[in-house]
Amino acid sequence: MNEEGTWRPIGTAPKDGTWILIAVRDQPRVTVVRWRDVWGWRDGNEGGFMRGAVTHWQPLPPAPTL
Repeated sequence: MNEEGTWRPIGTAPKDGTWILIAVRDQPRVTVVRWRDVWGWRDGNEGGFMRGAVTHWQPLPPAPTL
């Protein structure tokens, strides 16, 4: 089964620094983030999300071949 494109509960997301896509409650967007210790989910600009705001995740798709 192809895991890409399958939304999963956030409690199952990796917390090893892997970049992932997340869905944020009440926001019509997805964001690329990684787990950052006690601060929770952080984006590339080190912005964060309040506890409970992130609901689902999925792996990033493969990068395009150039």
